[in-house]
Amino acid sequence: MPVRYGRLIVTNKFVGSMANHSIVKRVFEVRMMTDPEAPPHYVLHLEYFEWPDFRVPSTTVSLREMMRSLQFIPVDAGPFVVHCSAGIGRTGTYCVIDHTLRRILNGDLTAVDVCQTLRTFRKQRYGMVQTRDQFRFCYDAVCDELEDMISHSQNSTQHSFKAAVNSR
Repeated sequence: MPVRYGRLIVTNKFVGSMANHSIVKRVFEVRMMTDPEAPPHYVLHLEYFEWPDFRVPSTTVSLREMMRSLQFIPVDAGPFVVHCSAGIGRTGTYCVIDHTLRRILNGDLTAVDVCQTLRTFRKQRYGMVQTRDQFRFCYDAVCDELEDMISHSQNSTQHSFKAAVNSR
């Protein structure tokens, strides 16, 4: 059922789940009331329930699955936004993991210095990655993803995350 927000009409087109139901996936259609014939914009919204504020998920699996799914969004679909309540703890953790993996997959082996990546991010947004556990989770997620890539590369020629990053 469409909902009006000022000059926007927003319609929920899809609701589903992924990563063993820890992530809800929604697709919204957004139209301008002033130009109903214009093509709509679509917004993909992923909500991760198993990541409490100031803490970390019990494993890296669901987050890494979500990150891999985002790699298949076409570049021309536009940017995506990562957010949490304050925009620094969980958001910062996600951004450090994503940025580190992308750099490594593009051949930048200096990216394994997660501490330096975090320093760079904190110059742009004070307080990124709020707790020691979140910082450790960054390392754990990067290591887990790289280990998965290595084990999968022995069985196949392309890993989905690497293929998606290289296609962007």
